[in-house]
Amino acid sequence: MVDQSTISPVDTISLPGGADGIAADAGGVWVMDYSSGFVIRIEPSSGDLGQQIRVGPHPTSIAVGAGSVWVAVPEEGAVYRVDPGSRASTGIP
Repeated sequence: MVDQSTISPVDTISLPGGADGIAADAGGVWVMDYSSGFVIRIEPSSGDLGQQIRVGPHPTSIAVGAGSVWVAVPEEGAVYRVDPGSRASTGIP
C-alpha cells in the first residue's frame, strides 16, 4: 500500500504466488501469477486478498476494461474473461 501524500510504501502484501502482471480498476487491484495460472484481487483500502481464480496455464498478460478482467493464455490460444462480481472465469478461444 502507498501513502498518497508522499508516494511512499506504507505496507506490503504477501501473495500466495508470484506477481507477474498487475491491472487495476475502481474495484481493486488484480494480480496474475504465471506459474500457478491464477489471478487474485486485492482490496486496495485494506490489503485483503480475494479468492484465487483459475484462468489457465501460464497466463502472460492481464488487463481490465468493459466491466471485466481479461487474461491472455497463449498456451491455450485463449483469452479468459473474469467476472469481478461472481469471480467466474470463462475461456474464449
